[in-house]
Amino acid sequence: MKKNYDLGKLKEVSRGPLAEKKATKIQKTVRLDSDIVEWLISKSSETEDGYLTLLNAELRLAMQRDLELNSNPQDAFQALEAALVKTATDVSRAQSVLSSLKRTSGLRKSKRANPKGA
Repeated sequence: MKKNYDLGKLKEVSRGPLAEKKATKIQKTVRLDSDIVEWLISKSSETEDGYLTLLNAELRLAMQRDLELNSNPQDAFQALEAALVKTATDVSRAQSVLSSLKRTSGLRKSKRANPKGA
């Protein structure tokens, strides 16, 4: 018997009781909207991953966010409050843009000049 063995030459065990346990994936049929699938495919071509890999990653992120928010209700409240403030800011910004577009395109003038469409 040798005193020292080179363990780097050993093969990795892929099956049996000595094999490392991997996270198992299950096959499940789901129905998705076509625009979601198109988005996944376009995003997956940018990242060079498959669209199912991207779908799994997005779902995992959503699950982790949900678990984090549910573990601390105060954090969940603060996240919701921040989202509402952002939404209100976005709505306000959209209203500003819309009103400036109406002013520059003359939409208000055309409606006043012919209010009944006659």
